[in-house]
Amino acid sequence: QKEEATISVPSKDGKQEKDDDEKKNAAKTDNALAGIDEPKDPVKKGKDTSEDELSAEDAALKARLDELVNAIIDSDYANVAKPALNLLKSEIRSATGSMTAVPKPLKFLKVHYENIKQFYSQSIATDKGSAACIDYADLMSVLAMTMEEPRTRRCLKYRLDSDIAAMSEWGSQYLKHLAAEIRIEMERRLDAENDPEKTADLADEALILRAVDVIVEFYMANNAEADAIDLLLEVERKELILARCKEENHERVCDYLRSCASFLPPPDDLQIYRICFDLYLKFKNYYHAMRFALKLDNKKLVRQVMRSLQKRPLMKRQCAYLLGWHQYMGYDEDEEEELSENELAEYPVLESAHDIEDYEVKFAKRLNGELVEDDGDDAAAKSGGKKDGDKVEVDADADDEDEDIADVNDLIGNHGLSEAFHSLARDLDVLDPKDPESDIFKEQFEGAASTNGTLGGNTTEVISARKSLAITYVNAFVNCGYGRDKFMMSGGSNNSDTTSIATANDWIAKNKERGQLAAVASIGNIMLWDEEAANCVDRYFESTQAHIRAGAYLAIGISCSGMKSESGMGLALLSAPALNEEGKRQKIERLCSILGLGLSYAGQAEAASEVYETLEQLISTEESDEVSSLAALCLGYNYVGTCNAEICNIILADLMERAEVSAATLNNPLFLLNVLGLGLLFLGKQEEVDVTLEAMDVFTELNPKFAQSTKVCLECLAYAGTGNVLKIQQMLGIIGEHFDDEFEDAKKGEEKEEKKAAAAEEDEDEADDKKNKDDDYRYYQSIATLGISIIALGEELGTTMCLRMYMHLIQYGNIRVKRAVPLALAMISVSNPLLEISDTLSKLSHDHDEYVSRNAILALGIIGAGTNNARIARMLRQLTEYYGTQKEADHLYMIRIAQGLIHLGKGLLTVKCFHSDRFLLNKVSLCGILTVLFTNIGTKFPPKQDPSATEKLTPSWSGNTISLFGDFHYLLYALNLCIKPRMLITLDDKKLKPLATTVRVGQAVDTVGAAGKNPKRITGFQTHETPILLQYNDRAELATDKYVSSASVLEGFAVLRLNPESEQERKKKRRKQKESAAEAAKQ
Repeated sequence: QKEEATISVPSKDGKQEKDDDEKKNAAKTDNALAGIDEPKDPVKKGKDTSEDELSAEDAALKARLDELVNAIIDSDYANVAKPALNLLKSEIRSATGSMTAVPKPLKFLKVHYENIKQFYSQSIATDKGSAACIDYADLMSVLAMTMEEPRTRRCLKYRLDSDIAAMSEWGSQYLKHLAAEIRIEMERRLDAENDPEKTADLADEALILRAVDVIVEFYMANNAEADAIDLLLEVERKELILARCKEENHERVCDYLRSCASFLPPPDDLQIYRICFDLYLKFKNYYHAMRFALKLDNKKLVRQVMRSLQKRPLMKRQCAYLLGWHQYMGYDEDEEEELSENELAEYPVLESAHDIEDYEVKFAKRLNGELVEDDGDDAAAKSGGKKDGDKVEVDADADDEDEDIADVNDLIGNHGLSEAFHSLARDLDVLDPKDPESDIFKEQFEGAASTNGTLGGNTTEVISARKSLAITYVNAFVNCGYGRDKFMMSGGSNNSDTTSIATANDWIAKNKERGQLAAVASIGNIMLWDEEAANCVDRYFESTQAHIRAGAYLAIGISCSGMKSESGMGLALLSAPALNEEGKRQKIERLCSILGLGLSYAGQAEAASEVYETLEQLISTEESDEVSSLAALCLGYNYVGTCNAEICNIILADLMERAEVSAATLNNPLFLLNVLGLGLLFLGKQEEVDVTLEAMDVFTELNPKFAQSTKVCLECLAYAGTGNVLKIQQMLGIIGEHFDDEFEDAKKGEEKEEKKAAAAEEDEDEADDKKNKDDDYRYYQSIATLGISIIALGEELGTTMCLRMYMHLIQYGNIRVKRAVPLALAMISVSNPLLEISDTLSKLSHDHDEYVSRNAILALGIIGAGTNNARIARMLRQLTEYYGTQKEADHLYMIRIAQGLIHLGKGLLTVKCFHSDRFLLNKVSLCGILTVLFTNIGTKFPPKQDPSATEKLTPSWSGNTISLFGDFHYLLYALNLCIKPRMLITLDDKKLKPLATTVRVGQAVDTVGAAGKNPKRITGFQTHETPILLQYNDRAELATDKYVSSASVLEGFAVLRLNPESEQERKKKRRKQKESAAEAAKQ
């Protein structure tokens, strides 16, 4: 049978096809060397692609270039080579090409490059610095850009031999290539530090810096600020930014620098912030300068900004609002008059009177009592008139010329915060008090309460007391700052209202000792930021019951938290009961007085000298453990972030004396308060904590577990909010250690086969439960878990990575780590209920370990604090049903507390630690959050025992002594340190009274490095009229150009002034011009 055969016939002559392929390959090689890619099909089929066939224009150009090349390698430089060089450079500069192609002159000069290079090296380069060498090196540098590998750095080396100042004439692409080679040069310099033989190939550093200066100047003038900053950071010449930055681009420069700072190691990040501060101050952008002064936590810089604003009283008050919002109480305007000559020279006022704007001059005259007539628009605004469809409303009180304008110290001390919050609540119509049972717990509360009578062998009376205590706390948080509630302050601040007094007495009578303390102390919450609270609790000072008197002392401290009292009310009322000089005060009274001092003077180190004298006497072995520990914590509040050496030594000396008596005493969870107080002294101070860490080595011999816990706490708090990756890795290493079987080695070899068999038959779950019901006092693993969140605070990328870490720790971490994970998740997302975190906490709230589930419930309350988040509220109602059927009293108590936090201030308050567009970390706020989280680190379980020991270890304390379920339940009120309204109130520039205007509110967008002059900074916005509420990620902008804000970030209080360049003002000017022209025509 015949088979088919296939014969291939070539479509054209094989020899001709081979020649065509060789030509194509040669063309590809040339183009690749020239820095461009060969198109897949550059010409039609059958077209000859040899270089012999050029267009007439290209052929003429090639011939002209060949002639010029022959001329430049002539030995007669002055008459032949120099004119040819100038013509050749002109040809290259004038050449145009696409974005991806090399200009044709450079393409045609490729075949001559080696000849020119050889002529230069043999005849010209030998005479460095001559005119010929400079001209030739200029050309060689441009040719090397496309004809040499960047790693050879030929382009840079030729440039350093030529005129560096003139290199910007070659354009941006040439400078970018040069900047890339400079970066390669800096890498080679780093390598040469370890290998001295490589130094011979390095260029002159001084010449490189001159080139960098020229490149940066070009970039700054051509809207390439990001490239300029990257280059300066690469060559470590950040100081050049100050010299090259202009007023028109300083904001873009500072925005990019700020975004870079989070990726730089210390102290480079602080140097970047200082450069931003200097730039803003140089260009009179005082509000941003104050933000960076607070970021650097530098009192001198804060004073420098305020001194610069001596002749700008309006902007000075705007900065005072920012200081008050940050709870920075270290500036006193009255001290300006007491500065010495040396101090005055240190804080110079750089502006003269003629530099001050007109609106500042007008405000200064109003401040001095000089009457200034308002223009027509202001008068219309005051009368309620509305023009051109713009809504403008001003408080009627603005017409009162006799009312004084708030001074700077009052604004810093937040004296007007209560009034502003009431104004916000009035506008939103939420002034009516809420009842916890009917408005917060709803019907689920009744369902859970019906089962409380038979809980776990406890009596109905005890459970009822626990329920009443929870209601008291929820009532305090829900009605926080409003001045009225339905239990203790039903008549408001009128302390003579007999009905209100009877209602309060009835509620106190329904509570036992703990509930009575919490109920009276809740008056401080309800009267938050209001010094009138002293009148409302005055009658409780004379009570015959110690817990009621203690609650009154605590209420005074709570009401003063977040503000600076000029009268010194907190110190006057609380120092005597804290010291107990007469010996008549019980311990609970002293403890509440101490905590009240800590809350009322938190962050006020400058004004807390007398408080220091009171509390330092209490940190002594002559006092009880509780008094000493709480005094140490409160001194940490007062001197947070100050690195005060005296307080540090006092706390360490007290701990040392107690350890010498009994080292095991330090395992008491109570001393976590000492550890926290010590850590707060170094909050955010980074390397300044190193000396104290070395001092802790003394404790290692006495109690290594306590020493390690203290060291971990110190490091975590010292690097809080820095995002330091190395410290996070260090904490992960501590967390990864497993000590579940620390006595396993002692038991090995002693166990018999029968016991092993019996253990193998034991149910695994029961074995885990038995193993987890003892305490090894390794608090440092819990603190390290929490510390990862503390370090990563505010850093978006670090926060995302931490969430992934915690998911693994939940699965693979030991039980102590797992118990701390919910607290860490709460710390990383305070008042920011992210979906993935709330879902994770919802799962953990059903965990079989009681501490994991309770901590998860508390964490749900913290992440949703003040948000009225319906999703989390529904989760908590479901948990109420779940744990109500399981008869878990502690869980129900924690669920109610979480429900109260969700509805904090009826949704108008927040406990977040960041403000000013999430840029500034409020250290005082962090104190409150950390205190509540630290109370949940310990357990009630007995210590783990060594089976080989003859005597069992019996601690002198019982369970977690600082638990929120025990005698220290009132530590929950430490959250008042971080409670702030989440509001924006706009004020006028006449009397600083509320001014209603329209604003756009939307999700914040990162616009660093974005193209365009004014890129959109918010997305998905809605238009509202002030005052408004802001969510965690919200950003506000003025909706119209009628007003200009003195505050660059619209948050808290923003002072507005009329914009003279607004469209409305321009229309008014045109109208006046037309009227003037018409009158002139009539005449």
